[in-house]
Amino acid sequence: MSKLGLMLIVTSLISTASVSAEDLSFDISQLISWCRQPDGTQNRGLCLGYVQAMASAVAHEFVLLRVDDKVEVLENPLPAAQHHVCVPREMGANQLAGVFLQLTDKHPELLNMYPSTLVARAIAEAFPCPPK
Repeated sequence: MSKLGLMLIVTSLISTASVSAEDLSFDISQLISWCRQPDGTQNRGLCLGYVQAMASAVAHEFVLLRVDDKVEVLENPLPAAQHHVCVPREMGANQLAGVFLQLTDKHPELLNMYPSTLVARAIAEAFPCPPK
């Protein structure tokens, strides 16, 4: 590879790596818009990754706390048998996004919530664990 080609690659990597915190924030309307994009688009991928990560966090009962602009993650010490949310293992990211969109369509009055809160609520309502 030529020096020019290597310099172009390094320059493009450096320029794409500098993203401000403002670029990483989004609201519920943006998440809904991303989830409605066609498969294979970048925004649809953002939606799927976000919803799947939230589903995993909710299913494992992770608690996210924001303290002085720092996010701390605390894992719930309860054994899996005592969890309140049971997301089926075969549930894919596309299906999870569909669950989220169904809730937003059915309850527009909830669109003032944070994206994480609304996704967590959609998953919790769709996948409660069976009674013991």
